Amino acid sequence: FLSFLWKNKYIPSSFVTTDRRKIKILDYGLPSLDSGPDFVNVRLMIEGEIWVGAVEMHVKSSDWFRHGHNSDPSFRNVILHVVFKDDKPVYRSTGELIPTLEYKPDQSLLEAYKNLVNTTGVVKCSKYLSSLPAHVVSGWLDSLLIERLDQKSKDIINQYHHSGNDWDQVLFQLLARSMGFRTNSEPMEMLARSLTHKVLKRYVDQQEVLEAILFGQAGFLSGSSDDDYCVRLKQLYDLYRRKHSLVPLDKNVWKFMRLRPYNFPTVRIAQLASILSQTDHLFSLALEAELDYLMSLLSAKASSYWDTHYKFGVEASKRPKVMGKDAVQGLIINAFVPVIFTYGVFMSERKFINRALDFLRALDYERNYITRKFADLSLNEVSAADSQALIQLYKNYCNQSRCLDCRLGSQIIKDSSNDE
Repeated sequence: FLSFLWKNKYIPSSFVTTDRRKIKILDYGLPSLDSGPDFVNVRLMIEGEIWVGAVEMHVKSSDWFRHGHNSDPSFRNVILHVVFKDDKPVYRSTGELIPTLEYKPDQSLLEAYKNLVNTTGVVKCSKYLSSLPAHVVSGWLDSLLIERLDQKSKDIINQYHHSGNDWDQVLFQLLARSMGFRTNSEPMEMLARSLTHKVLKRYVDQQEVLEAILFGQAGFLSGSSDDDYCVRLKQLYDLYRRKHSLVPLDKNVWKFMRLRPYNFPTVRIAQLASILSQTDHLFSLALEAELDYLMSLLSAKASSYWDTHYKFGVEASKRPKVMGKDAVQGLIINAFVPVIFTYGVFMSERKFINRALDFLRALDYERNYITRKFADLSLNEVSAADSQALIQLYKNYCNQSRCLDCRLGSQIIKDSSNDE
């Protein structure tokens, strides 16, 4: 809470320390992004002399020793210690007393903070949101969306470097992971990493070969049924496994329990093969194709064998296995959009960043276990841009009780204190 007060400049710029030194804040500095003091690049006027350094905050000044700062070199440049209670003097290694501000916050601010954080429920600010200015909410959601895409882009750039700087491979891996739909996302990514898109695109017009390679790599062709389809896939996989030196996964990595048959990994792999059989330049399409075309491409129908199967060798009533609209939108949101955005950042090309954002604004608002938590809060949800922002809000703020780091929480505390 002290850090929140300092960052928002609620702590007055002029004060007297516990050892009676007069201090004026010239610059409140910046929150530290690394381990070490709470704020850096702070400028203070201490008894008429300008100091530049860091500020550290604790509930009690004795916490300095409890946290081991007295033996940590990164705290040597602390020029001010801000605490609720000064119960023990803190000295530099040179023996000089570090100036300490014992700050008693405005009671209305403290009560507003306590009321917010002590509210029951995951979304603690739910009862306050309707009173917030619309521009504050929309501005924060815009920032959260960019924050979410920025976080994803860091991982994607790492993938890009580990893939031999191959954007097609990166998109292939993200697409496969997205088609795992939470339960099998890890095995699907493992499958994609065990192959290269360069190998698969050689067989772009041979869907059965793609199925053989994918199912074989997934481990599903070891001990499968001996119906004609399975026999053909086994034969093909044996050929291409030797040709490309492939090593299959253990089929036990796949999960079927508590899944609807339509979401079985066997069905999703068959649909992935269908997508890959339609184009050998996924990444180029991501950068150039219209959204409707991508939606059509990803609305993949598994091959005819899967019309009457969910697993190998087990017949079921006939039902074509086509990717539904919500699933297709999920692939664009979780695979194509992050790659397009990352490419725009990586190449400093604003048009691709805008393309990624335009896709999200054109796609439907997502309905999932996270967005349902915000369903009754009247946030004027319109598109996937809004739902992605709310997912970021929940995962990185609400779920971690980071109300003080949230622009909505800060506004609620400010407004509540003003009302009092």
